[in-house]
Amino acid sequence: MNDDAANSQAAETQAAVDRRWRTIGALVAMVGVMAGAFGAHALKENPLVESWKTGAHYQLLHGIALTIPGLPLLSRRLILTGAILFAGSLYGLVALHLNWLGPVTPLGGLCMISGWGVAAWKGRG
Repeated sequence: MNDDAANSQAAETQAAVDRRWRTIGALVAMVGVMAGAFGAHALKENPLVESWKTGAHYQLLHGIALTIPGLPLLSRRLILTGAILFAGSLYGLVALHLNWLGPVTPLGGLCMISGWGVAAWKGRG
């Protein structure tokens, strides 16, 4: 295989990966919007509604982030895991009163921070 063919195949593979992650990111963001709407209407009397809103906000932003073309795979995996852990634990705390989820929230935050750190490190050169 010559260099041009190899480069073309690599570009096609990257495009397919980007398409898959655009879909995942769009779904994560969509659920974030749905969660935000649910919180705004169904939970407005809940004293923990601000925690719910924080989870929805971070989920929405990080869903959008997953759609960034060329974002390193490790970054995407960390950001997705972090968004699920962070927002999911807040949703569970607020809606289901699962207090044992409290320690999960910062782990989700750490995953998201790490995902951005990996993106910064890989993007430096």
